Amino acid sequence: MRPETISLVRHGESMANADKANYQTVTDDLMDLTPRGEEQARGAIPVLRQLLGSERTLFYHSPYLRCRRTAAIIRSGFEREQISQIEDNHLRERKIGNYLSLQEYQEIHRQLNEQGFFYRPPCGESVAEVFTRSELFRATLRSHWESDNYPRHVVIVGHNTALKTFLMAELRISALHFSKLKTLGNAQVVTLEPAKTDAGVQYIPTELPIGITPELINSTLS
Repeated sequence: MRPETISLVRHGESMANADKANYQTVTDDLMDLTPRGEEQARGAIPVLRQLLGSERTLFYHSPYLRCRRTAAIIRSGFEREQISQIEDNHLRERKIGNYLSLQEYQEIHRQLNEQGFFYRPPCGESVAEVFTRSELFRATLRSHWESDNYPRHVVIVGHNTALKTFLMAELRISALHFSKLKTLGNAQVVTLEPAKTDAGVQYIPTELPIGITPELINSTLS
């Protein structure tokens, strides 16, 4: 059963969001939320409660600590029997390397800004590789909702790049336009609903976020 909504939620503010120096001492998968990030995650609860009501909902989340914690905080705002969850490794953050100095981190992001979608940092991943993972996750998602009792709503708690590439894949936005997509806010909720388009049934955001314009949607088909 195709879900009525898919909501994307970026994790709350992490230690690295607050201070890039934390990359020197903490591996990315263990980067926790800050107190502000916890508050941001709690702030997403009323937004989702208004959307989900008391209907059954399935959460998918990245295995990284900041996403697991964000998902747990949000789930705490709902009845236990309403929510189920799946941890999916395809949703993990883009790898840029562990124990990076501030100078190394800044250089990687300078190169990303210059070279864009296909730039692959040493010991890391390009955005294109994250896009491939997003495509695999979308295939997994669709295989799950072949079940007759699949929940009516889906919430995906992930990272900025993973969620942006999910949107790129779902909306068929060309890699040439990746640089036009802005950063998702911490604990920002982006809700998509199914719509029939020339490309078939696509999940379209109820409000176009992060620099997406109608002209960018299905730009891979033009």
